[in-house]
Amino acid sequence: MSRRWSWPTSHSNSEIAALLHVAVRTVETHLTHGYRKLGIRGRADLAAALKASPQGKASVWGHRRDG
Repeated sequence: MSRRWSWPTSHSNSEIAALLHVAVRTVETHLTHGYRKLGIRGRADLAAALKASPQGKASVWGHRRDG
């Protein structure tokens, strides 16, 4: 699972939006689409998926990612 997916587990949507200078709704939309691709429902499922997957070995799309 890509390291970029660990970000939402430690930051709120509004914190991410402020850091990226985008609207909170933009963050929500992108997370929702990512969750759908991963077959999960939210942050709790994301945290569990990150624990179960070797960090940095796969991206959301199933391709090998080394960093």
